[in-house]
Amino acid sequence: MSLSDIEAEAKKIIDEAKKKAEEIIRKAKEEAKLWYEKEVDESIAKDEIERIIEEFKDKIRRAEEEFKNRERIIRERFDKVKEDLIKEFMSKVLGVEA
Repeated sequence: MSLSDIEAEAKKIIDEAKKKAEEIIRKAKEEAKLWYEKEVDESIAKDEIERIIEEFKDKIRRAEEEFKNRERIIRERFDKVKEDLIKEFMSKVLGVEA
C-alpha cells in the first residue's frame, strides 16, 4: 500500500467519522429541542403553588416577628440586669445609692 493509498483511506475514515459525528450532533440537538419545548407536567395546579408560596411567606413573616419580639424582650431584660449591676456596683464600691 502506497502513501497516497494510506492518505486516501485515512481521509475516507475521517470523512465517515465526521458524517457520523454530525448525525449524532443533529439527533442530539433535535432531542434537546424536543425536551426544551416539552410541556412540564404539573402535578400541582398553579393556584395551589401560589397558595403554598404565600403560606410559606406568611410563616417566614411570623417567624421574623417572633424573633424580633424575643430580641426586644432579651434586650429589655439585659438593660434591667445591667442597670441593677450598675446600681449594685455604685452602692458597694462608691457607697452611693442610685
